[in-house]
Amino acid sequence: VESATRAGDANEGEDDGADAKRRRKGTSAGAAERGESDGASDGPTRHSRRNLATSAPARFNRDVRSLTTALRGDWTTSYELIVARTIDASHAVARAESHAARSRWRRETIVSRHRELRATVAASRTRQITDESPPRESPPSPSDADARWRDAVSSGGLEAYAEAAEEVGNRAWVGDALRWCATAATDFVLNGFRGAEAFAARSARRSHYERTGTRMSDEEEATMRAALRERWRRRAPVTRGDSPVGGDYKPGGDKPTLVDVGSCWDYFRRHEDVFHVVALDLEPRRPTVLRCDFLNVRIGEPGRAGDDDMDADVDADVDGSLRFLPRNAAGAVVMSLVLSYVPTPRQRGEMVRRAREVLMDDGRGVLLIVTPHSTDKGHCAHKALPVLKEWRASIESMGFERVRYERMRSVHCLAFRTVGEGPGTKKAGEAPPMRIAFDGPDWETKS
Repeated sequence: VESATRAGDANEGEDDGADAKRRRKGTSAGAAERGESDGASDGPTRHSRRNLATSAPARFNRDVRSLTTALRGDWTTSYELIVARTIDASHAVARAESHAARSRWRRETIVSRHRELRATVAASRTRQITDESPPRESPPSPSDADARWRDAVSSGGLEAYAEAAEEVGNRAWVGDALRWCATAATDFVLNGFRGAEAFAARSARRSHYERTGTRMSDEEEATMRAALRERWRRRAPVTRGDSPVGGDYKPGGDKPTLVDVGSCWDYFRRHEDVFHVVALDLEPRRPTVLRCDFLNVRIGEPGRAGDDDMDADVDADVDGSLRFLPRNAAGAVVMSLVLSYVPTPRQRGEMVRRAREVLMDDGRGVLLIVTPHSTDKGHCAHKALPVLKEWRASIESMGFERVRYERMRSVHCLAFRTVGEGPGTKKAGEAPPMRIAFDGPDWETKS
């Protein structure tokens, strides 16, 4: 800092008034006379002073930027430096540089894992599903893509990625998106006529206008709402037992179920006073998160009498793994920063199709998606691709209707309600592909 100050004073002297110029001329003349009589001067030359003027401020500016970053991004550092004064500026700068190195490690870990998965899975042929699969269950396809995916996620090596993903999940912008999901799920599932019923009524009014060309009257809307409530009451889940820590999932209590796919650090556990939270991840970072590959978990009718296959894994919960999910039983499914992790477009579509199968049908369930701006290059408006428009068409073709969208810092937040009865309009393997910007122009051949 002292070097930068001296260098700055030297530069400012060049722009002073006439008096400063005369003083500088006198000083230069005296120095020349002394140089002629005494020989070469031992002091710094004009060239060395110029190097000092450029290098010292550069170092100073770099440290100031690091310090500013630390103060903006780390409240603890700000408090210790400014309020408590337990550390000095040099310690704050060192801490900021350490945080920057950790940030680079997180990015390299996540990006390299994504590239590895794409290289491993995307080279396989397109998924092929036969019509021989039983309609009551969604088994994994025996295709090369599925086999390579299972090998990639079961071969280990996810610990570093999970650690990096957890740190990203604790960033402020991710927390804002998760709070958006929690608010949207609460409003939709628990707010009665202001939630799911309101969206169903809006859709019915729109359909009535498109069919008749007239607005729905208040009496017709009241009749429609009463019929809707009665239909939902008859279709409400009936059995409610306690949910085990692992093994087969069973809905618990009278609370609606929220399935958090790719949970990692189990954010929605703080809302278990209003939701029965089922958190799952490939590599859990919390004991309350169940180990599960959503692309391969079995989905079917719970508790079917005489169905030995559905009861095969009831006791296989010693490792905290989730092996079964009931069909049309969840009130909300959250996929936060998940779909962009899945390596191929068709597997992303299959993830959404499976979410539709898990959610309650007939407008009672909501799918919440958080995806980064890199999905469509939305962080750069003039380079953005129509990915979200394509996603909407693909998702709605599987038995959904978009009800909410919000562009937030670094992410897109989307909400889709279920439409129609049953597990959706698509069978296993029929889900449309969902591309992202990283798939490249030849994404259709890599699906």
